[in-house]
Amino acid sequence: MDNSSLTLGTDPRKKPNFFQRFMFFMTLRQSGNNLLTNGAKGYLIAMSVIVILVAVAEGVAWGYFGTAFIPANPMVSGLIIGVFVFLLIWFFDRMLLTSDFMEHEHRLRLNGGVETQADIAKAKKSSVFLTGFFIARLVIALASLWIAAPYVTQLVFNADIQNKQQEYFHQAVLEVKQKYQDTQQAELQKLSEKIEQKNNEYQKEIAGGVGSLSGYKGVGVTAKAIGAELTDLKQQYQQLDQETKQRLKQIELALKNRDYAELAALDIRVDKDSPILRRKAIKDIELQYPQEFAQVEHTVQGLLLILAIILLGMKLMQFTTVKLYFSSNLQSKWNQYCLGKYDKYLPETDQRHVLLNSHEALPEEFERMMIELHQRKAEMEVEEKRIKEEEEARAEAKAAEEKRIKEEEEARKKAEEEERKRKEREEEDAKNAYFTRIAREKAEIEHRERYKEMVEKEVESVLALLKEEEVQYLQNDGAEIPRLQQEETEKIDELHEKEKQFKTQEERIDAKNQRIEQTESDIEKIEQKIEILSRGENAHSVETLEVIDRYSQALIRHQEILRGQRAELLGFQSNQKFYEESSQLLRNRLKDIQQQLSELQQPLRAIQKARSDVHTRKIGLLSKQGLEDAPIEKPSEQEWGFLADKIRGQLTETLPIPDSIK
Repeated sequence: MDNSSLTLGTDPRKKPNFFQRFMFFMTLRQSGNNLLTNGAKGYLIAMSVIVILVAVAEGVAWGYFGTAFIPANPMVSGLIIGVFVFLLIWFFDRMLLTSDFMEHEHRLRLNGGVETQADIAKAKKSSVFLTGFFIARLVIALASLWIAAPYVTQLVFNADIQNKQQEYFHQAVLEVKQKYQDTQQAELQKLSEKIEQKNNEYQKEIAGGVGSLSGYKGVGVTAKAIGAELTDLKQQYQQLDQETKQRLKQIELALKNRDYAELAALDIRVDKDSPILRRKAIKDIELQYPQEFAQVEHTVQGLLLILAIILLGMKLMQFTTVKLYFSSNLQSKWNQYCLGKYDKYLPETDQRHVLLNSHEALPEEFERMMIELHQRKAEMEVEEKRIKEEEEARAEAKAAEEKRIKEEEEARKKAEEEERKRKEREEEDAKNAYFTRIAREKAEIEHRERYKEMVEKEVESVLALLKEEEVQYLQNDGAEIPRLQQEETEKIDELHEKEKQFKTQEERIDAKNQRIEQTESDIEKIEQKIEILSRGENAHSVETLEVIDRYSQALIRHQEILRGQRAELLGFQSNQKFYEESSQLLRNRLKDIQQQLSELQQPLRAIQKARSDVHTRKIGLLSKQGLEDAPIEKPSEQEWGFLADKIRGQLTETLPIPDSIK
């Protein structure tokens, strides 16, 4: 291919036709023949054959399992499930075998060796993705040993399973047939016994004699009735026998033709082909031929395991040219190379018209070219970037210097303007501070004067109101106060007199009690002396009796005295009780009077307290004002400039100021 016939952006490669694309698809050549060596092509064909074998094994196993889903059309259900599993396994293994093992390496090396965080993240994601693929395929392989291998084993023993199912079918039908035949035979036996019994009765009735029912010889009414019953029994026997033979014939015909519908019509239920029936058959075969069955089962499991190991091994052990073929980055670079995108960066010997003339693909050489090319591009880009950065740095430095000079000039002007504004603000602030201070002093003086005037007015007003209220109260309710005060004084004096009399009477009662006690003591002594004289040795002498008589008369006199004293004490006690009750009444009345006085005087006390509070507040406020400083403030530093200008202006009017001072 001549370089002059190639133009930039034109792909000189021929497009494959439909058949070629189909063959590429089936033989795992997802990029066609691009960068594909003859050795790699053979390797891909071998891998595609292994993939098909694995998918066929899985599809056949699951298809055989699916034939039991629709007994009426086992081939349809088996074909659907088998094709579905075949496509599922084939597409999964195809994705696994065509995965890119060099994605991270080529993403780095074919882009100048610069690895970004995004590249690292993609590499991790790709690694996890491939690891997941291999783990999933390993799980599928192990699952096949557990799930699919038994169905492949059943497929190998398919003829034996069918024979076993035929045996199950014949055995089930024969059991039903034998059971039916035994039942019908028992019914026929019963009818035969009845016929024989009726026949004996009929013969006896015709013969007459002792055993007959009528006792007459010949065919009479009774004999005819028995004969009719005998005829019915024979007809029933013949009909039942005919039905039995007909049904047995139908069962044998249905058994011969394996007619499940006819058997169902005959009420005979037979298990059809199903996974459970196949499982039962394979179990019976395993028990019948254990050694042969184990050998076949292990062979099937080994075959599936070997296919899976070969499949994974071919992907893991693929050589470099196959890995380069599956590299999406390298294939992308090859497509760009064929369009002439890199010709301007490559020497004449490495341009596309040279490699495209080769009869054998050179993926490793092309990889080396792309790596060197992108390294050179990266170096050139780094150099260009450095030169550009230096130019940008110089331009930025120049712009920064110009900007600095401009900013300094603007800053100087701005500072001057700010200084002028600052002075104006200071002058304005000084003027405002001066007038604010004067206004504050004036406002404070006015406030104090107004406050003092307001307080005095309020005090006078309140005192006048209190005075008016006091006069009005005294006029309305105060007239009762002097009378109650007079009555209170009288009651107090009267109470004192009563208490004095009560105390005197109490002293008299105490004296009376003492005299009564003395009289009682004298009586007790006289009684003791009379007792002693009465018990003495000379108790009955005249002298003793005279003495006793004198003591007795003295005792009588003392007793009369005691009675008089007690009567007098009782009178004193009655008077004392009267004095006590009178005193209590006086106290109660005095309490009422004092309570009335307190109630009447309470408003007066409140008025007096309010008047005192008003005077106290007035004195306190006046004292507070007297203790406060005068509302004259010292000029602040902020006012000095304005005051200086003001004084300068005042002096200028009276005395000229030299220009040097100005």
